[in-house]
Amino acid sequence: MGLDPEDTFMYALAGKTANELFGCLVVPKDGTKITNAGKNTYMQCISERLFIPEHSVVFPELSDAEWAKQFTAPAYIMHQDIGLAELTEEIDWNHLLELPQPASAEITTPLKGVYIPNAIRSLSIEADEQALAESIENQAGKDATDVPFNMNKIMKGNQREIDKLLKYLEKHPEAALTLGIPLDIMGSSRGGGGAKFTFGKNTGMGGLNNPDSAIRSVLFILACIAVIILLGAILIGSANSKGPSILPIGLIILAGRFIYAFISNSGSSNTGSPGRAAIIANDKFTTLQNRYEQLAKDFIAKKEYQKAASVYLKLLKNNLRAAQVLEDGGYYGEAGAIYLKYCKDKAKAAQCFEKGKLYAQAIDIYKELNETEKVADLYTLLNQKEEAERYYTMVAEDCVQNKQYVKASLIYRKKMNQPLRAQALLLEGWHKKLDAHNCLNNYFANIQDVNTLVTEIERFYTTELEESRNDAFLQILKIEFSKHEVLRVPVKEIAYKIIAECIDTRPSMASDLMAFNPDDKSLSKDVMKFKASKIRI
Repeated sequence: MGLDPEDTFMYALAGKTANELFGCLVVPKDGTKITNAGKNTYMQCISERLFIPEHSVVFPELSDAEWAKQFTAPAYIMHQDIGLAELTEEIDWNHLLELPQPASAEITTPLKGVYIPNAIRSLSIEADEQALAESIENQAGKDATDVPFNMNKIMKGNQREIDKLLKYLEKHPEAALTLGIPLDIMGSSRGGGGAKFTFGKNTGMGGLNNPDSAIRSVLFILACIAVIILLGAILIGSANSKGPSILPIGLIILAGRFIYAFISNSGSSNTGSPGRAAIIANDKFTTLQNRYEQLAKDFIAKKEYQKAASVYLKLLKNNLRAAQVLEDGGYYGEAGAIYLKYCKDKAKAAQCFEKGKLYAQAIDIYKELNETEKVADLYTLLNQKEEAERYYTMVAEDCVQNKQYVKASLIYRKKMNQPLRAQALLLEGWHKKLDAHNCLNNYFANIQDVNTLVTEIERFYTTELEESRNDAFLQILKIEFSKHEVLRVPVKEIAYKIIAECIDTRPSMASDLMAFNPDDKSLSKDVMKFKASKIRI
């Protein structure tokens, strides 16, 4: 029947023979209702102590004294099957029912699982910007084996080996990334002097610090001096004798060979010690550069943006283009790392980190750049509301100090969800005459309910409008008049009051009547007559 045993009194009813159970009497407690008795039958209670079948009566009726004398127990039941019985005690279910013993079980505690939130409130990526830059750097310069040229000779500027390199790259263009031979574009000389082809980490004039090179330079200078002296001696000897001497001429030839050997060693067969720049022909330099450029374009066409960026970064030494390729390809984290490490462009790096959801790195850079509002925006994306509100407050306070009340109100209203504070700032800007027109216009525009707007316009006119600023307020009323049909009548009445108060001293305000009566074609003539009459007076 849907009853809780705690809400009833229950009695067992004995049958006609011993140890026989006829049934059970269920008496609901006060306030408990039976909604569905099912196959069970109802009983009725007489004088609060005798239970008889539902459709039975007690005859003859008994007086209260007879009830008290004949039925002394708390409760009785009279039934046609079992007769009259006294209800002495309720059923004790705790005594009758025996609950099963709980089974012993070995509980195994599961491992801590992955927390799955009910809702995603923020999403960000954590990464090491140094590792992001290295992921691009390491694309180039891997060990290359089984190549038909000598890398050591190439690094010494050997022209034949460079030709072999160009032919090899013509057949295997992607091998350029594996070889990792850089091209120093920014430090290159163009034209007849050839172009610099830089290897190693140090690009300075290493020959100046080389002891062998210094000795050879001294010998070169001494040889030049000796040649000059010998030439002078030959000229003097020729003047005093019939013919030139063979010995000085031989010495000049030896000195010339020494000078030629020195120049040759300093030229195309330049020593290839690390940190020096070998000179290659300009046409070969251009060919190699074009190969690298085409390789980068091919990688971009195949959407292998990381490899293309590595070509620009390590081979062509074009750091900015490398970062742009990564950004265009959607590798915002890597692009930000390149902008930061190589281009030293913190603003672009922060923008890329923001696009790539690396908010922590972007926040650090924006703090350095004093981009306080961007910092607050990113804290909002991270769902760190307290930090976001702290930085938004700093932005709003700076706007107030700079007398930008409209911008400060937008911060409070749209980003901090404080519309009342925003409205208060707009009123403050109006009263301080700081961008007053826009302040009051935004103040009324923020009120969405038309009836509330009407009430607020009337309140402002009555309590806050200074008489000296009637004309400025009238310009605001022109805007509100055209917004909604419901506003026209109350706004027009206020405008008429303002014009009526000022028209005697300022007849030109009669022209403002036309803004509140756009359909009245004859009003303009009346205004012109009125203004003309005032001028004559």
